[in-house]
Amino acid sequence: MQYCIVIERGEKNFGAYSPDIAGCGTIGYTIEETLTNMQECIEFHFEGMLENNETIPEPKGLLWHLQVGELELAPSDILAFLTVNIEQMVSSV
Repeated sequence: MQYCIVIERGEKNFGAYSPDIAGCGTIGYTIEETLTNMQECIEFHFEGMLENNETIPEPKGLLWHLQVGELELAPSDILAFLTVNIEQMVSSV
């Protein structure tokens, strides 16, 4: 599954979150580091959800979040997409 990621610029670093995954966010000093950290953050978050028998959220897509007003982007925000292999995670838990 592909999840939309919003990367926000800070004074000395970047912050990232996915509007599809509540409570999952990270920071990094470069965009690349932030994306790597976010990939790890999502996988760790989903592993915990699977261990607790919670449902993994389906990605809704950027357009959906913008249309329903759940997401407002700043001009300096960077958008990216990360792929998470849920089937592989389910088989390893």
